[in-house]
Amino acid sequence: MTPESIQAMIDQALLRNSTNRDGSHSSHGDNRRNVQTARPCFYADFMKCQPLNFKGTEGVVGLTRWIEKMESVFNISGCAIENQVKFATCTLLGAALTWWNGQIRTLGPEAYAMTWEVLKKKMTDKYCPQGEIKKLEIELWNLKVKGNDVPAYTERFQELTLICTKFVANEIDKVDKYISGFPDNIYGNVKSARPKTLDETIELANDLMDQKLRTYAERQSDNKRKADDSSRNNHGVLATQIWECKEKRGNASGNPDTNVVTGTFLLNNRNASILFDTGADRSFISSAFSSLIDIAHTPLENSYDVELADGKIVGVDTIMRGCTLNFLNHPFNIDLMAVELGSFDVIIGMDWVRRCHAVIVCDEKLVRIPYGNETLVFCGNESNDGRESRLTIISCSKAQEYMEKGCQIFLAQISAKKGEDKSEGK
Repeated sequence: MTPESIQAMIDQALLRNSTNRDGSHSSHGDNRRNVQTARPCFYADFMKCQPLNFKGTEGVVGLTRWIEKMESVFNISGCAIENQVKFATCTLLGAALTWWNGQIRTLGPEAYAMTWEVLKKKMTDKYCPQGEIKKLEIELWNLKVKGNDVPAYTERFQELTLICTKFVANEIDKVDKYISGFPDNIYGNVKSARPKTLDETIELANDLMDQKLRTYAERQSDNKRKADDSSRNNHGVLATQIWECKEKRGNASGNPDTNVVTGTFLLNNRNASILFDTGADRSFISSAFSSLIDIAHTPLENSYDVELADGKIVGVDTIMRGCTLNFLNHPFNIDLMAVELGSFDVIIGMDWVRRCHAVIVCDEKLVRIPYGNETLVFCGNESNDGRESRLTIISCSKAQEYMEKGCQIFLAQISAKKGEDKSEGK
């Protein structure tokens, strides 16, 4: 059956029901000529309200939107209860229309006699299987703001809460769940404001994020200006060490003269020049050096923007988890993001320092790390009389073991001259 033929049948039935056989309006009592019944909602009136079509391929969210829009059209058009299913099924297309035609073949004329609630139940069972709803519940549970895109997060949150009512039974639950997906830069402010409705929370979150982004842009411009001034004043000296990391949790700037300590350590059994920087929020590894480490890059939930010394901003969306830093013959795990670095192979930031409860004494160029019942102390290059590291005598078997692990080996020839014969030396 085509929509046009269905429309004609519906319009004829409505016309018969709205008048008596003699053409007069149906009414009761002696005043029937003075009582005028309301104009019935014809199919054309219904379609003027622009109901959505449903093809059956839009998924759970698409069906939910179709149902919501359909019920809104029922109210606006004044559609009679007995015509709701007839009119609504005329908006089905594709696979959904095929499914409905199957219902007509099975039920016959009784298909149009079912109520709107029964039709909703049938379509929900068909196009909202429990497995799909479970996936959406998991998505809602783990939903977070990606980057700083609060509007996209809000739109998806509202879609999912229409379906996953188990987690958000009331307005308070909605507000709490919505706030739980915020990044750290606005979470605390929104939480402390204690908004009571979801609409209020959405407005507050958008305002705060807009403010943060404006501040970020202003700071970025200011930092670039300062970097340009510094470059002109110092003619490029230490330019590779002056860098700034900006991310979703804040920013960190490093002055190499005051808040950093440098040294050389084994990272996954490879010698790495390392900068301990108290001004960096996260830890980084140079892209070139990362290719020497046999650890896969795993994707991050949120992308980070890293600003380098030249003002260039690079996006980082992967991380190397579970790298091993050998600090004075003691292993420590560290997660590193790969970026283009200048003078160093690795920059260790406050994420690792906090986790290991390390203390960086900047003026003495010391790093102290508690390890069990002892404290490991490393003296940085600048306060170690120019020596990069202390040399230790090891056995040949130990040297061979390091070689098998991929460590670089340097052979030095040491000659000693006898006092009585300075012309010959070995």
